[in-house]
Amino acid sequence: MIQPQLIVSPAWLAEHLEDPNIVIVDCRFSLANPQLGQQQYQESHIPGAFYLDLDQDLSSPIQKHGGRHPLPNPEKLSKKLSEIGITSRQTLVVAY
Repeated sequence: MIQPQLIVSPAWLAEHLEDPNIVIVDCRFSLANPQLGQQQYQESHIPGAFYLDLDQDLSSPIQKHGGRHPLPNPEKLSKKLSEIGITSRQTLVVAY
């Protein structure tokens, strides 16, 4: 079993790219240009990484209270995470 760390090195990640228990998530986002993260992902990303958009996937719609990026609906987030292989079983997530 892999011992989780809060921060991993590029070398560690390179050694574990094929590990089925690791899901890599690209979360790049720019407040000035909300499409930039998706564009950068399409141009280049870590092999096997999935892209999650801050506005579409990781936040709820803006309402009167809750800030610019309110916490996402738990059911919607759970469904999205399951779609990319993040489940309640032993899955390590590397996000950048």
